[in-house]
Amino acid sequence: MEAKLNFVSRVVLLLGCLVSLSSLRAEGENFNISAPIPDDMLTQTGKFAMDLKHQAVVNWLKAEMKDKFSAVEEKVTPEFTEKYVLDFTRRKFFSGKPYMEVKGHLDAKGLKEWARIASVKSESTSLNPLLVLSSDFPDNTISPEDTATSVESSKYAKVVRTLLDASLAKLNVNLKIVPFSRFPLNKPARTKNEIGALREIGLSTDSKTALWAHLSSCYSCGGAKLDLYLYNFDQSRIATADTEDLALAQSDMASDARLNETLAKPISDFVQRLEQVISKGALFSSVFNLVVKGIPYTSHNQLEDAMAKLDYVVRISLRSMEPDGAEFEVMSSVGPAEFSERLGRSQFSGFNLKVLKIDSDALTVRYWKPGSSS
Repeated sequence: MEAKLNFVSRVVLLLGCLVSLSSLRAEGENFNISAPIPDDMLTQTGKFAMDLKHQAVVNWLKAEMKDKFSAVEEKVTPEFTEKYVLDFTRRKFFSGKPYMEVKGHLDAKGLKEWARIASVKSESTSLNPLLVLSSDFPDNTISPEDTATSVESSKYAKVVRTLLDASLAKLNVNLKIVPFSRFPLNKPARTKNEIGALREIGLSTDSKTALWAHLSSCYSCGGAKLDLYLYNFDQSRIATADTEDLALAQSDMASDARLNETLAKPISDFVQRLEQVISKGALFSSVFNLVVKGIPYTSHNQLEDAMAKLDYVVRISLRSMEPDGAEFEVMSSVGPAEFSERLGRSQFSGFNLKVLKIDSDALTVRYWKPGSSS
């Protein structure tokens, strides 16, 4: 009986592995590449297959990154590309001379994430955020307009700047610190109007982003609270934010060691989240409304799932459902105009979408099923 159960367990485990491999393959992107085998590679077909896989990844990245690829080309080694090939098969054939064909699946999602991070590293000036510091923590008051002087005079501000510099260095990103002649806000911008006011300051310093660190008292925990915000001025929005309770007392503000010990992890964690935002394509993405006319209430999940798989959709979420349609919030790597063009070329299973209207902050489409009137 035990032997029979062990056999069944092994079969179930094997089937589970096959399902996992099948799912992994389904998530990959097909590639197929072939080339004549050079004379000096006729006895090294394994090495030549690796070269072809490398070229397949290079071709994919060139198509994805376009003119940005040249800045990162030296990093795309054969060893690097191996981890993005999910599976492959190879075969030799003759067409006047010996050829090799290699086909399989690439980890397109992983490659996209790597390409986005690599682009930021190679063009760090596109991200270099304007630094804004503020604090209303007892005995450590800092006004945002005094950011440039506080990083020289305040121990807390010096430590925050040093820790941010160290964490951002892996992204090849540098903080931009400039003197402000005026500053309209005392605390991090949260509302649309506040972000608009901050954006004016940012644009006056030729900045596309801003990083704001604000320290305040934490009445619930008896210590301090650190708020970290990264703003995207292209879309006038908060790109990512975090709040962390700190075991920090007033007496700790005079200690470099205590400040470093307390602030190091929340700042490092924030930059890691920023890296994830970049890798997902969400940092400079456009956010707009997608209004879908004629979609049945029972079909919005199907549409949401289908659109979430599109490579130019970072995120989609249902905002409201009406009798004659639905409204979604979309975060995309492209704006509404280009989104509508790509949408017209996309194919969906069981339904179609027809673009009706394009605005700067909204796209209206008609949902219809094959065989029905559009």
